[in-house]
Amino acid sequence: MAPTITFCFLASLFCLALSQTNELKIYRKPGIKINNEDISIEFDAQAIRNACIDPSKLCSEINNHRQTFTIPANTNIPPGTTNIMINRLQDSGASIQINDATPPKGTISLGRLDVQNNKVTRNGVFTAQYRITGITPKLELQNLKKETVVRLNGPMGSEPVSFILAAGNDGSGETFKLTVLPSTGTKSGTPTAIVGLTFVFLMLHKLLA
Repeated sequence: MAPTITFCFLASLFCLALSQTNELKIYRKPGIKINNEDISIEFDAQAIRNACIDPSKLCSEINNHRQTFTIPANTNIPPGTTNIMINRLQDSGASIQINDATPPKGTISLGRLDVQNNKVTRNGVFTAQYRITGITPKLELQNLKKETVVRLNGPMGSEPVSFILAAGNDGSGETFKLTVLPSTGTKSGTPTAIVGLTFVFLMLHKLLA
């Protein structure tokens, strides 16, 4: 009976940890005016629920997106490929050059990829300053890290200010909370879900010891 109760208890804690909203807390000195400060958050946001444009208070807006990825060694590259196009919604985006190829006119170069006999010889890590919508030719991207760059503007008061980032354009879906706290401390932050999972694992260790 006891093992069953223990399992149910831990399962409940695990679900609770996963359900919690990720959060980043940063600290700024009260009384200062924040001008175009960009904060990178590891979360793919499309909207800020409580975004504002008001010079009398601290406001936020989505300034940019950033996605970092790896094209791993031994990836097959189609014969004759000179450039890999990293597409975005508006246009063709940017390109990755194969060996010493020249970037297509009008595109931004993300770097070069070492290829021999139509195979990637070593891992290539690249960063696009936008949301990637596709890749041509179609290749497997590994370790995809999606970030949203949030821009802060306005005076820092004596009270905490929180902004809720949402995955959906209409503010729906998964969320992430950015909280600006009045303090002279430095920037710090820990995803709440990770804290919750750590607690679960510690509890599991104690119960099974």
